[in-house]
Amino acid sequence: MKSIVKKNNVTVIEDIDEEFIYNFCLPAKLSDGSFFVCARQITDLHDPYGRTAAVRYFPDEGRIEPATPPNTADAQCYPYKGFLMCYVTELSKNNLIAVYGMIDTDNSKPLFDPVSDGMQNMTVRISRSCDNGQTWSAGEDIDFKHNDIIVPGAIVKLPDGTIGFPVEMHNHYGKDYNESIQARFIYSVDGGKTFDKVSDIPHDKGVLAGDGRCTIDSDGNLLIYYWFFDLEGDKDLDNHRSISRDFGRTFEPAQPIDMHMQIVSPMYFDDDTFVLVYQERFSDNPGIKAALSYDGGITFDTKNAVTIYGADSVPETGNAFKSFNDFKFGYSTITKTGDNTALIMYWSEQQHGISTCACEIEIV
Repeated sequence: MKSIVKKNNVTVIEDIDEEFIYNFCLPAKLSDGSFFVCARQITDLHDPYGRTAAVRYFPDEGRIEPATPPNTADAQCYPYKGFLMCYVTELSKNNLIAVYGMIDTDNSKPLFDPVSDGMQNMTVRISRSCDNGQTWSAGEDIDFKHNDIIVPGAIVKLPDGTIGFPVEMHNHYGKDYNESIQARFIYSVDGGKTFDKVSDIPHDKGVLAGDGRCTIDSDGNLLIYYWFFDLEGDKDLDNHRSISRDFGRTFEPAQPIDMHMQIVSPMYFDDDTFVLVYQERFSDNPGIKAALSYDGGITFDTKNAVTIYGADSVPETGNAFKSFNDFKFGYSTITKTGDNTALIMYWSEQQHGISTCACEIEIV
């Protein structure tokens, strides 16, 4: 049996004057050993506007440096538009690619409709850097279009050279969905120049397949884990996952795993061992936790889970779109850093407000 050892915790992005809060963070591991970290900078969790803050984090040195956000050109060209998450991926040394959402912001409305849970209109944009993130190209729309809103996950590079990212499809403000399948994988077969292809991830109707997170096993299979939300019952369902054995071209129907949490982030470790970071919001012991699986990522040893961040309160409602300001933590991710080490990132309530934090773990 393996175990998870929690190491040092650091705050990576914060605002000392408490003017802003930071969430939706995800780090990209770079060849120089640093991490490029982006987070959404907002005034409150319902803020539909939002900007992107970025830093370079050097865990071996404990050093944090300001960085240029990938969507800088769009923020300058479209000052009245807002931004959702922004994710960076290293395609090769010094060559980075970022995917982010640009919102047609109406500041008189919250980001999500309080009645229908629909969100303000958003387009998915791509930018690129050939100097390790010092400068970024102007933003460009992805080629794949859809009548529902596309909310992107982080870009992954598959063993055959395919580059793609999981998405959730979201309904527009005050409207219903156009299609019943919300989970998809958008990909490029020309090195990330053109994102024009898409694969459906089969799942039951009437659910939001949210926050898809990827990992790749030793056979090159792509596994995507989702948070499933019952759109009619306004409640969380069991978490699900789907597997592609042909580099994102087709996916097996999403199947439930033995986990009933909000956002879950997987990491393939070795053989049949997986690590899962998850958000336990509705229990007597809420927080962000990490657990191990020994059966290929189906069941997880939550009894021996390690608490990465412990919270002292839970939201009043199980609907994540209606209880944003009750949340004190969330959006946890995991990135492998070595043979038996990983970096977990999340946002949480700290001394100076909601900040982006990192925690190193070791699997022994």
